[in-house]
Amino acid sequence: MVVDWNSSNYKNLYSNLPKGNAPTSEGFNPIRPKGVSNGRSKIKLAVLLLLLGFIGVASLLATEIPMSPEIEELMKSSNLSIMQIKLLSLVNPSLLLLISVAVGVSVYQQAGLRASILEKVAGFRNITIDGKGIIIHGVLFGVLAGAAMAIISLVSVPHLVSKHPELAESPDTSFVTAILYGGITEEILLRFGLMSFVSWLCYELFKATASWVYWLAIVLSSLVFGLGHLPIVFSSVQSPGLFLVSYIVLINSVGGVFFGYAYWKKGLECAMLAHIFTHVVIAGVGLLLA
Repeated sequence: MVVDWNSSNYKNLYSNLPKGNAPTSEGFNPIRPKGVSNGRSKIKLAVLLLLLGFIGVASLLATEIPMSPEIEELMKSSNLSIMQIKLLSLVNPSLLLLISVAVGVSVYQQAGLRASILEKVAGFRNITIDGKGIIIHGVLFGVLAGAAMAIISLVSVPHLVSKHPELAESPDTSFVTAILYGGITEEILLRFGLMSFVSWLCYELFKATASWVYWLAIVLSSLVFGLGHLPIVFSSVQSPGLFLVSYIVLINSVGGVFFGYAYWKKGLECAMLAHIFTHVVIAGVGLLLA
């Protein structure tokens, strides 16, 4: 959302904030005044986010489950089919999505963050959509993140495969899942949910919206993003070493920093676009090297 903070209508609303919290030309996001949205528009926003998020969750069904000894034992002992196990695996991300949307909708505006396109669709007032900026920055951050992650992968994977041969046999995440779950659902979980909450919490504790607040939220949500990719590693590799764990956390955290910065500067849609283009770049590099 873009608001003219210099207009006389808004100056009085932030004039009593503690020093350092007023909007500045450097681009720090101020705590927004109330009245931009109402309860109904926030409910609509939550519904939109849930619909988008559940599309991503459903796309997990297109990903092949690693046939680890634990999975094979579960299938034998419970007589569950692969599809039934896949359906059960959707429970956790669905619950996390519900929590993230509830938390994010409650605090993201107070944290000075935005989702202007979705806000417009949901009926928020005084919305100006910087479509050109969202697209340009989304593509740019996605290309940069994809290039950085591809370089880390090219340097690390040969050593990892030689040490853990089972990695070469582990199923790849489908491109559809990478785009829908990664590009949409994960951004709702990590950026709209967690990053918004950390930014809001820092404001409540320190009454400040300086850049360090957002960088702290970006780094924390990026680390959680990286750690969140470890379960799939432990299901594919019986004894992953420190190097493999560090690689998974690092490569995904690097991407998370770019996505978090996109969310801070241009909104949730920009972060989603950046995440999607990251997967496009990584897939393109993979095809070139195949």
